Amino acid sequence: SHTVVVDCTLPMDDAKKWNNFCRSKKIGYIKSRVHGLAGYTFVDLGNKFSVRDKTGEQPVTRIIDRIDTDAGKNEIHVFLLPPPDGQMHNLDEDDHEGWVKFDELEGELGNALNEKGPFQIKHATKVKSDGKKVFDAFSFKAVIPNRGKLPEYQGGGTILQIKNPVDVGFNSLEANIDQPIHPDEGMLLFTDGAKFGRADQLHVALRALWSYESAHEGQLPSANDDAAVDEILKLAKSMNEKAKSDDKKQSVEEVDEDVVKMLAAYAECRFQPLACFFGGIVAQEVVKLTGKFTPVHQWVHIDAFEVLPEMFVDVDAAPDAFQVTKEDRKPIGSRYDDLIKILGRPLHEKVMASKTFMVGCGALGCEMLKNFAMVGIACDPQGKGLVTVTDNDTIEVSNLSRQFLFREENVGQSKSLAASQSVLVMNSDIKVKAMETIVAPETENVFSNEFWESQDFITNALDNVKARLYVDSQCVFYEKPLLESGTLGTKCNAQVILPHMTASYADGPKDDESANSIPMCTLRNFPSQIEHCIEWGRAQFTDLFTASATQARKFTDNPSGWVKELRAKTLDLDSESAISGAVGQEIAELKEVHRIVSQSMSKDKSFETCLYEAYCEFHKVYRDKIDSLIGLYPAGTKDKNGELFWSGTKRFPQSATFSVDDPTHLSYVTTMANLLAVNYGLQPADKPVPANHEWRDAKVVKAIVSKFSPPESTIEKVDLSGGGEELENLKTQDEGNDKEEILNFETLLNELEEMGKKLKNVTIEPADFEKDDDMNFHIDFITAASNMRAWNYRLKSVSRHKCKMIAGKIIPAIATTTASVTGLVTIELLKVLQPGKKIEAFKDSSNSLAINAYLFMEPPPPIKAKDEYDVIMLEDVKCRPQGFTKWDKTVIKGTKQMTVAEFRSAFKAETGLNCFTLLHSSANVKGSKGYSKFIFDDVEDTEPILSSSLVETIADIYGDDTLGGSYVKLDCSCQDDDGGFYKIPEIVFYY
Repeated sequence: SHTVVVDCTLPMDDAKKWNNFCRSKKIGYIKSRVHGLAGYTFVDLGNKFSVRDKTGEQPVTRIIDRIDTDAGKNEIHVFLLPPPDGQMHNLDEDDHEGWVKFDELEGELGNALNEKGPFQIKHATKVKSDGKKVFDAFSFKAVIPNRGKLPEYQGGGTILQIKNPVDVGFNSLEANIDQPIHPDEGMLLFTDGAKFGRADQLHVALRALWSYESAHEGQLPSANDDAAVDEILKLAKSMNEKAKSDDKKQSVEEVDEDVVKMLAAYAECRFQPLACFFGGIVAQEVVKLTGKFTPVHQWVHIDAFEVLPEMFVDVDAAPDAFQVTKEDRKPIGSRYDDLIKILGRPLHEKVMASKTFMVGCGALGCEMLKNFAMVGIACDPQGKGLVTVTDNDTIEVSNLSRQFLFREENVGQSKSLAASQSVLVMNSDIKVKAMETIVAPETENVFSNEFWESQDFITNALDNVKARLYVDSQCVFYEKPLLESGTLGTKCNAQVILPHMTASYADGPKDDESANSIPMCTLRNFPSQIEHCIEWGRAQFTDLFTASATQARKFTDNPSGWVKELRAKTLDLDSESAISGAVGQEIAELKEVHRIVSQSMSKDKSFETCLYEAYCEFHKVYRDKIDSLIGLYPAGTKDKNGELFWSGTKRFPQSATFSVDDPTHLSYVTTMANLLAVNYGLQPADKPVPANHEWRDAKVVKAIVSKFSPPESTIEKVDLSGGGEELENLKTQDEGNDKEEILNFETLLNELEEMGKKLKNVTIEPADFEKDDDMNFHIDFITAASNMRAWNYRLKSVSRHKCKMIAGKIIPAIATTTASVTGLVTIELLKVLQPGKKIEAFKDSSNSLAINAYLFMEPPPPIKAKDEYDVIMLEDVKCRPQGFTKWDKTVIKGTKQMTVAEFRSAFKAETGLNCFTLLHSSANVKGSKGYSKFIFDDVEDTEPILSSSLVETIADIYGDDTLGGSYVKLDCSCQDDDGGFYKIPEIVFYY
């Protein structure tokens, strides 16, 4: 009845028997074990295992530009839409991923190919101007068996990549002991360029360890047993020599004695961080029994020997470096004995007394807290250590699948508080301070200089780049080590950032969210993919139920103040052109606020009036706006280059006619009416409409809507901004009369002002988007809106689940990846706490559990400043000191009373340079109080400035909030006495 057996403890002799049994019953078998600072995973899924998707990546979809149907025997040549709208095909010419299906091809060719196949692809070439043939990334050939004569291409068409299942064969564990390299692989899994051949060395050492285990009745050697270590080393050498003469056995040219000794010395120990890493791998391998992702084929070998205190340490540079003796490694009868056997008692005492600030307490944060508890961070019996964790988020239902410290009863609670309570069950000695304060410039009064200075290292468990960059900048300023990690589905990365030794997080590549953003003009008028429709539907939700309702509630909170503020920035401006421009920007929102307030105040408001409003909105969006777009660009319209306007990514739309018998139409008005009912106070936001309520009943809604008459058609303005779609020789839209628009604006504002005088018991509740509540109509509305949009543009509809994934921006964070990456982070943590550890000891990593890519590398060094030629000043600019990095500072100490002139003198004494301009960094921030202003400038400033207090001058120019509690960061331009220009590290003025 079992699909797979996972073995984490059996001696190798017993494991081979279990594996043979599993093979005979066609049961998958996974063996994994951690021996101190080294571990392995072995996978055997039988002689023939089918993999349906090696990578788990989304199949490629592309738009066809044209097809040559006469490209050779049984082949057609498919040309994709070229840049800027098109994308490279990214198709591999192989038996697994090199297949496509066609859809939406027009005419007879569509009848012949649409929804047929899949068809195998071949890479195509193109001829360059010099006559050479090169790979063409925007076209390919498709093999159409027995195709006969195909009709010519008439237009349209998309491709969808199809992944064809492939079979993978596995050998038994018994066969893999002597020869771990599968014939299809050619080598063991490569993981670290600094340890080339390490997997082979580890397997040689493991083979000797298993031989020792077999000779000692399944027992592993005791930790730090020199005699046992010597015995295992002799076994490794002798077994390797014998293997050299047998082609069927794996061997190495020379056994690495250090690898064997370090494996053997701690083989009996359970090293929790490495076990955490391998636990994630094993769990992911179990998932792969479904046929998704690439199974390990067949070994993963990893070690973390660098964590040993005696490895890669510069004792001369760090007199306080740990020099662990054998006595230090003796167990003391505690839960940490295995760690003590490896690290030694002095280092572990430092672990228990350490302080860390963990920012974020979601999936990564829960795993890190667990790891802290397991290795003893902040578990000092004298109470010296502390984990401070902050997260301003609360627990949602969707968090429970991957944030394992939370349970159903924790939903709605603070993440940091719930997690800190849960982790105490794992280790009651851990000291955790839970906070709910965001970490940002505006909370530096909470997370003060003293707070940052008191930390031993910082742990990021964040999910956004902005917050990571801020924490990174604080770590650079306070010179604190930072442990950084992230996950994306089955991918994960870990980064260790060390003061003066490595680059910081800000120096590395970041995910560019704008690179995947959809142009606004595409969203508004030219969707070509269902994702465009979903993004549009999500924006509709915000526009209809959140943004305007929020403004309307602000109005009801302070009617006269709201009107006064809006009048000041529109009708009260100095010139008519300024008024016209401001009114044009604000009138749409004013109309919406007017509508919401009017409806909320209406004595006749009811669910039926909400349904009618939704009914009218349906016609406005899916009928009138589409008809207006078609009226502006009829079928057959050509652009200024003579090309058809409706081609490529621009799909010719169709307008909708409402039907009560269409489930999507009915869903749209039902969900919108329910959301409006919450906006207008008819239904409390915190009390969802019951499942059996008539507002959810399709028959009831259908009966009401059947009485409505379609509103009269209107010509809607088509917004083409943001896409460069304005074409020549096409009729322009009527922009309306400016004076009439201003008059209309003033009328609405006056009416709203009068409404404000009559407000009584008016409730306006903006929608707070929540993807995980299936009863709140949020995802249901977006699904209906998106599918109506898809129908307008002849795209296939989408399921509610997919809509939720995209609209909710759900990145599939999974427990396997999170466990693995936090295990790696914890390994780096144990190195960070060791003074004098060389850069070679530390490892950044980039991993994919889906395709078994585990890549470790030394962290990059910090970027050094270089002398350069300044093209603005037309001068050579030198560095002082040479090669400084972002970790360096120019520190000037003074008092609050120190004058600007005194600061310049102190600066000269510290640097040997003359400061001729001085400014705060906010001078470069548009919209800030002191934008583009200097504290002083030699060219312009006179004696009064120089004799004023520097601190007071900064406050006057840039604002009080630019001053830290006891310091301020400054920038300057400086020269030596000969007029040579220099750049220096950031100035920090302490007062």
